[in-house]
Amino acid sequence: MRYISLKQEVIQQLQEVIKTNKKHKSRMRAQALLLSNQGKKVQEIVEIIGYSQRTLYRWFDRFNQDNISTVHELAGRGRKPKLTIAKHESSIKMYIKNYNVNEILLALEKEFTTLEVSKRTLKRFFRKIGLSYKRAKKVIMKNSKWKNYFDKFIQLKMLREWVKEGLCELSFYDESGFSLNSNIPYRWSAVGTPALIPSIRFTKRINVLGFLNTDKKVYFIKCLLEKLILMLL
Repeated sequence: MRYISLKQEVIQQLQEVIKTNKKHKSRMRAQALLLSNQGKKVQEIVEIIGYSQRTLYRWFDRFNQDNISTVHELAGRGRKPKLTIAKHESSIKMYIKNYNVNEILLALEKEFTTLEVSKRTLKRFFRKIGLSYKRAKKVIMKNSKWKNYFDKFIQLKMLREWVKEGLCELSFYDESGFSLNSNIPYRWSAVGTPALIPSIRFTKRINVLGFLNTDKKVYFIKCLLEKLILMLL
């Protein structure tokens, strides 16, 4: 019967591997060595960790107390990643500025003809290269795309000056609407059973236009949608 005898400092290092290492097999190697140091027989350790005796003996042969890294997974083991930082990161960061996920997949397949990846794999690679999925924020940017906005801003500023001089009257308006029927939400329900919510029938949407001029005069126009359409026509 074979046992592994460990130094106290090595025991502490192996316990740290069990707590922090992300590789399952590395944690199992460390656990097997600690169990052997506690006097567990090989057959008992096999039943605990779920690996064969042959694998366990191979771990023992490989272990070196002067080099704790021998419990870690060797480089190059396991399935190779389909997307790598060196080969695909620059292309993906270029595509993501203008394409959605499906379009990026198509663009990668055209650029790398032998590459086939799923949407889930691509999203995992996004996180790996430091990208996150979040709601975009609207900002005013001083470039040619926003030239129309700044042109209108200048015109509005000019109109304000005319109002101060008494040359015209300037009013702002906005629209809104009210209804007893709210938007239909998403809801979890059992498969094959529709999610039901009460509906208030025979109610029409009421639309409102509000006007506010620079002299702080407020005007409200309330009408039903059909009447509003007739007014606009």
